[in-house]
Amino acid sequence: MVVNICPRCGKLLKDSKYCDSCGNIVNLGEGIQEYEECTLTNKFYKIKSKVSYEDFIFHRKTIENPQYVDEEKEEIYFLKKENSKSLHQYIGDRKLELNEINKITMRLIKIFKELAEEKLIISAINLEDFWLNKDDIETLKLFNRRRFIKNKVIVDNFDYGYSISSPEVLNKVEEKLGQESNVYIFGRLFLQLILNNFGILSDDEEMYYGYNLRLFRGDLPYKFHNFIMKCLNITKEKRFKSIKELEESYKYLIEEKYNVENTKLKVKSLGSTNVGVNKLKKALRDMHIKKYEDENQFNEDMFLVMKDEKREITLLALGDGVSTAKLGSGKEASSILRKNIIEAFKEKASLLKDEISIKEFCSKVIAKSNIDIIESIKTKVDITKETPSGIMATTLILAVIVRNKMYYTSIGDSRLFIYSEKDGLNLLNYEDNVMNLKLANGMAWDKVVNSEGRYAITRYIGGGSFKDGNLYPREFTISIDCLELEPGQIIIICSDGVTDYINKSYYNDDLWKVTESLEKIIKENKEKSLDVLNNKIITEANLNGGGDNITIITSKVLK
Repeated sequence: MVVNICPRCGKLLKDSKYCDSCGNIVNLGEGIQEYEECTLTNKFYKIKSKVSYEDFIFHRKTIENPQYVDEEKEEIYFLKKENSKSLHQYIGDRKLELNEINKITMRLIKIFKELAEEKLIISAINLEDFWLNKDDIETLKLFNRRRFIKNKVIVDNFDYGYSISSPEVLNKVEEKLGQESNVYIFGRLFLQLILNNFGILSDDEEMYYGYNLRLFRGDLPYKFHNFIMKCLNITKEKRFKSIKELEESYKYLIEEKYNVENTKLKVKSLGSTNVGVNKLKKALRDMHIKKYEDENQFNEDMFLVMKDEKREITLLALGDGVSTAKLGSGKEASSILRKNIIEAFKEKASLLKDEISIKEFCSKVIAKSNIDIIESIKTKVDITKETPSGIMATTLILAVIVRNKMYYTSIGDSRLFIYSEKDGLNLLNYEDNVMNLKLANGMAWDKVVNSEGRYAITRYIGGGSFKDGNLYPREFTISIDCLELEPGQIIIICSDGVTDYINKSYYNDDLWKVTESLEKIIKENKEKSLDVLNNKIITEANLNGGGDNITIITSKVLK
C-alpha cells in the first residue's frame, strides 16, 4: 500500500492528482527514479521499523518531509532536488575553518530547536541526514527518515551506515529520554564538523580528540573544551539542559572580545606541593624504613611564583622531575631548572613585555638548563668508558603575566587550565607523549591506542645524546601562546600527580571526568582562600591514591 503525502499541507492523499484538503496538484507515483530512496531495514542487525504517517512531522522550515511512504515495502521517498547534496557530501574531507563551523552549527541549532518544539527525541542520526541546495548553508534541512522517538519511550530504532545515538537510546533506558539526549547527539555532530579531516572511525577516538582539542585544532577557541564536555558528558544530568541553553552558551563563546584598554589586573597566586601519600610509602618501603625526617627529599616537583610589582609582571613555573632517571634524578633536574628561572627573572624581568621577549627568555632558560644538566651528569659518569643513558629530565610549564595578558609555554605532561564562572574549566595545553605525537602525525588510532609506552613523554628539559665520545644537550624550539585575561578567572597549573589522581578512573574510563572532578572542587572553593583551594585538590588526589608527587599553582585574576 502506498500512502501519498501532500508536500504543501502534509495531508494524506487519495488516488488523485489533487489534494482533497488544499487542492495542490501532486504527481502521484510517477517516475520513481526522481526520488531519493531510503530503505528502513537495518542491513547490519536486520531490524525493521514500521513506517506510519504519524511518524512524520510537518509545517517546519528546517525539516524535510517525504513525498510518499510505502508501508508494505517499508520504504520512504523524497523528491530529489537539483543541485542538492548531503552535509557529508558538502564537507567532503575538508578541514573546516571556524567561520564555516559557526555557520553550520547555528543552522543545526535551529533544526534542533524545531525538534524541541515538537518534543521529539532523535534515536539515530548522521551527517547524511542533513541536505542543502547549491552549497547554501541557509537551506540546510533535516530529512525526516523516521529518526524520532515520541513520548519518551524507546522503540526499535533502525540504523544505516555510521550513526550517532545518545547513551540513553543505546542502553535502552526507558522513560529517561529528554532534551539532554538531543544535546548529546548535537555534541557528536559538532565534533564531526571540527574533526572532519582526521578520518575518525570510533567513538573512543572521537572523544579522545575532542578532549585534546588543543593538539589537533589549536586554531579553535579554547572554550570549546568545556562546551563539548557539557554536550557529551555520559551522565545526562551534567549536560546542557536544553538546546536553548546550549545555543546561549555557544553564542557567548564565539563572540569576539576585544579589550579597548590594556586593563590593569591584579594576580594573586599560591603554589603548594605534596609528596603523595602512596609515593612516599613506596619510597620508604624501598629503603626498608618506616619514617624519614625530610619527606620533601622524595618530592621531585618544583614550583615558582615570582613578581615584579613595579612592572606588573608575574611569573609562574612548574616542573615535574622525571622519576625514572638513572643518571641524576628528577629532583636534581627540576632544581637546576628552578635555579635558572630565578636567576633569569631577576636579571631580565624588565625586558619581559611581549611574545618575542618572553619566547627569548624561555628559550635561554631551557638551553642553559639543558647544558647544566649535561655538565652535572659528566661529574657522575666517565663518558670515555661507558655510554650514558637515562639522563635526568623535567617537564615545564612557564607562564608570564604582563598586565592583562598571559604568555605561556608547555613542555611535557604537566597541565594548564583556566576557569571562569561563565566558561567553566578549560584545558589550554596537551601532553607531549608518544600517543599524541603519533596521532598528530597521522598514525591510525587502532595502532596507537593500546601500544606499549604510549604515555611516555616526548618533550622534556634534560636528557641528551651521546655522540663521538661526548654528551650533547637536547635542542628543540618552543612556541608561546597568549591569552587575554579577565577579572574573575582562576589559572591552574598542575603536575600529573593532580590529573592522574583527581578522579579514580582517569585513563581507565572517561577523560572528561578529570576536568569534571577538578571543576567541581574549584566551584565549591572559588570564594575561599587559595590555600584552602590548593589543599582541597591535594587532599582529593591523595584520597584517590596519591601515587605521584602532587603540585599545584592557583592564581586568581582580580581588578
